[in-house]
Amino acid sequence: MKKEELFNDAFLKQFKTGEELTGFLKQLQKRGIEKMLEGELDSHLGYSKHKQTVTSNVRNGFTQKKVRTSFGESQIQVPRDREASFNPMLVPKGKNMVDGIVFKVRENSKVINKTIYIAVGLRRDGKKEVLGLWLGKNESAAFWMSVLTDLKARGVADLLITATDNLNGFTDTIKTVFPESKTQICVVHQIRNACRYVVWKDKKAFTRDMKCIYNATTKQAAEAALEDFANVWEIKYSYANKQPRRKHTRY
Repeated sequence: MKKEELFNDAFLKQFKTGEELTGFLKQLQKRGIEKMLEGELDSHLGYSKHKQTVTSNVRNGFTQKKVRTSFGESQIQVPRDREASFNPMLVPKGKNMVDGIVFKVRENSKVINKTIYIAVGLRRDGKKEVLGLWLGKNESAAFWMSVLTDLKARGVADLLITATDNLNGFTDTIKTVFPESKTQICVVHQIRNACRYVVWKDKKAFTRDMKCIYNATTKQAAEAALEDFANVWEIKYSYANKQPRRKHTRY
């Protein structure tokens, strides 16, 4: 079934209240997250569910996890592997928040995609605080400029460190509103972006070696892991290999 066929007029007319629609979208989001996680595990293990494997690492059931999204809190099932080496990118270990959810809304007689974005701050006392939710049609530097300006107008004096997905122009936008802020690119997004240039059969090993760079406990260990990574992947994926080098030099 195509995505467009799911939200046809006849289907949507069955909802009588906003609460019914919201409840359905929350359940849809929950199932969508779970299936996306299963897809990530397929890629991590190198084979699909119910297929034969030649490796020792196999599926090992599920764990329950609470995640907070724009629809509130949900309990999801996160698939596990026997070696406990699977760390999903969608909902990483130790994290429980999804930063944006895309859904279809009707606007001016047209059905369009819109996303609710969430900004989370980490205070000096170690506590997290949701800074706000913003509805946007397209993520862009101009959109985040309005978000950051809104934050400043509401009393946020400064941002010491910002973690972003490296959206084009985002760093300059942050510097415009909060010039003293230091920008760090999200590790999950860095790995995901680099993997776009890697063929499927190499992704597991490529991701594992790349994680060694970002999991290093010291700068020296990270530099050593970066050299090891380059020795293995420089020739085959030279462009993908430039990403961690570029970020290491910059930050």
